[in-house]
Amino acid sequence: GIIKSEQKTLVNQNLLKKTFKAALNELLENRKAEGEKINKTFISKISKIQNNLAKISKSNPKLTKLRAETLNKKVKMLCDNLDKDRLEQEVAMLVLKHDVAEEIERIDFHLSSLTKELSIKNGSGKKIDFILQELFRETSTLSVKIDHPAYKQIALNMKLSVEEMREQAQNIE
Repeated sequence: GIIKSEQKTLVNQNLLKKTFKAALNELLENRKAEGEKINKTFISKISKIQNNLAKISKSNPKLTKLRAETLNKKVKMLCDNLDKDRLEQEVAMLVLKHDVAEEIERIDFHLSSLTKELSIKNGSGKKIDFILQELFRETSTLSVKIDHPAYKQIALNMKLSVEEMREQAQNIE
C-alpha cells in the first residue's frame, strides 16, 4: 500500500478470445492426434499378445502331458515301491497347479474388453487402466505357472507388452 500504481491498458477482447480459441483448438487437435497414435500402438500390442496367447494355448495340452510324464519318470526312478494311485494323485495335483487354461481364458477376455473399450469414441481412461491392471495380473500368473523356457519367454513378452501399455495409459490420464 505504499506505492500505488495504476496502469490502464487497452486489451482487445476480440483478439484475446480469438487467440485463446486458436490455442485451445490446437491443444485439442494435438490430444486427438496423440490419442490416435496411442490407439494404434495399443491395437498392435493387443495383436501381439493375442498371437503369443494362441501359441501358449496351443501348447498347453502338450506341456501338461510332458510335465506329467517327466514327473512320473522322476518319481519312478526314486521309488519303485510307491503306491501307483497315490503317485497319480500327486501328479494330477502338480499338473493342475501348472495348468494355465484359466489364465488363457481370462487374458483373452481382457483383451476383448480392451479392444472394445478402445473402439468406443469416448472410451474411459480409468476403465482402460483397470483392464490393463487385470491383464497384467493374469500375464504375471501365466508367466509364473509356465515352466518350459520357450513358452515362459513368450509369457514374459506378453507381460512386458501389457506393462508398456499401462505406462502409456497412465501418461494420457
